[in-house]
Amino acid sequence: MTVNKKKTVKLNEAEQRLAVFLAKRITSNNRNKGAKNTPYAGRSQLDIDTDGFGAEIAFCKLFNYYPDLSIAVRVGSPDVVTRGKKTIDVKNTEVLHPQLFVKKSKMGQSKATDFYAFMVGKFPTYNYIGFVTHAQVLKCEDKTFYGNESTVKAIPVDLIQSNYDRSFDVF
Repeated sequence: MTVNKKKTVKLNEAEQRLAVFLAKRITSNNRNKGAKNTPYAGRSQLDIDTDGFGAEIAFCKLFNYYPDLSIAVRVGSPDVVTRGKKTIDVKNTEVLHPQLFVKKSKMGQSKATDFYAFMVGKFPTYNYIGFVTHAQVLKCEDKTFYGNESTVKAIPVDLIQSNYDRSFDVF
């Protein structure tokens, strides 16, 4: 498994405090609104949300976008909207696996995301690996995980494109 380029981003102290503050509010708001918990590998939902929001901030820092600071339940909505109105869903995992996953439930045509950006790391340090387009993800293999009854698209890492030298709006 080879990934050509990666860009490391470490959140500064203010960005870390922002990520923790908003992750707490997001976790609380999601539970109050009945959003389903997605814990795995013995991690708390707050830990997962902190890593996820930290990855979003790191991605925005790298590409000079402004993160979505709302605490609303964001089922089906993008994490980032570019200046050219392209939508991006930022995915994070602690370890780079041979395949990265996108839940099929997040891929409905009415709420399709233009790009899926992949970050690898744990709060507060992340590596930007690259992205895939929505059309590329649709062509990937389906996998079902019986433990959490979730069907995902399995994206091979060699399909992930690195682009941190140009804007998402040029695609």
